Amino acid sequence: MDNVKDDAVLKDSQFSNRFKVLLWIAIFMTLGLILITIPYLSIGIIEKWWEQRSMNSIAFNSLFCICMIIVCISLVKIAIVKKPYIHILVKGIYAIGALFLACSVIFPLFPGYHASNFELISGAHKAIVDGVYFTLGILFLVYGRIMTYGFYDKNKLW
Repeated sequence: MDNVKDDAVLKDSQFSNRFKVLLWIAIFMTLGLILITIPYLSIGIIEKWWEQRSMNSIAFNSLFCICMIIVCISLVKIAIVKKPYIHILVKGIYAIGALFLACSVIFPLFPGYHASNFELISGAHKAIVDGVYFTLGILFLVYGRIMTYGFYDKNKLW
């Protein structure tokens, strides 16, 4: 009977071949997106694209790139440790949530920024808090908390 439990624990910590393939595809795709986005943003900042285009593009792509870096680091760590519930994953989800919350307040301060159709707080014809980014930030923080419970339950740390 103990061997069955040991085998179940061993199989639980190993990834299926399908998952390994998906994990490595996700790692390479996030790395590719990072390698494409960073030069794009660098050129955009040097050439001051926000003067010709809206600030939304630069702001969103900057946020997207930072999120992809966080996700890529988490995925690489999962691939190395070979465990799906690791602390860096939870920290990454919290970081993305905090980043979205911060951007919901910071982005509307940029000149030329046009908020989404969901403005949480607005005044003088300008958004003060962009509701879309704020909502996503709250959702990521809630998801991070759920993952924290899963992490602690999986590792029996309660």
